[in-house]
Amino acid sequence: MSDATPDDDLARAADDLADALRDLRDDVGPRRGPLGLPRPPRPSEVLRLADEAATRSQGAGSQPARRRRRRPRRGRPRPGERGQSDDPPARRQRPRRPPDRVRHR
Repeated sequence: MSDATPDDDLARAADDLADALRDLRDDVGPRRGPLGLPRPPRPSEVLRLADEAATRSQGAGSQPARRRRRRPRRGRPRPGERGQSDDPPARRQRPRRPPDRVRHR
């Protein structure tokens, strides 16, 4: 049997995990180009980001449309509903524009 206690095993596992994370962080660190500047994203990275953004925006855009289809129509009923005739509604007249007070020549 081992003479290590469960706390010692847990501490050793935590140290190993911290070392592994430190090594991964060094491997994944910010990549620099030949002039020391951050490298531009690869085309595959740009496409992945654009695909994720497009998927989210498409989902956000389709939700209001789905809600509109489920919701009953508001406002005036269409002709033929509730006993109305099929005659077109009378056209509204535009309000007249007031005359200009000062006329420039």
